[in-house]
Amino acid sequence: MQDYRVKGSIQVAEYFDEFVTQQKWGYYIHRPLSSYLNFVIDAGCMISKIIEPTLSPEGVAILGEAERNRHVPGFIVIRAIKR
Repeated sequence: MQDYRVKGSIQVAEYFDEFVTQQKWGYYIHRPLSSYLNFVIDAGCMISKIIEPTLSPEGVAILGEAERNRHVPGFIVIRAIKR
């Protein structure tokens, strides 16, 4: 697979698959966005805000290999209120 910096885009090939991958620090858990949102809704909550944080240039300088996360969020923050 060609590096995204050379290719000019980030390939998403397994978006709908749910999986866990062990990494240097902990685990990477992937689920499609609908899984997270439906979990919140099924818990009887109303979503009031969604944030997809990105790394700052300073964060990239510290974490190096995580530079890709400036272009694709590594996690999502969901604020929800229990009904």
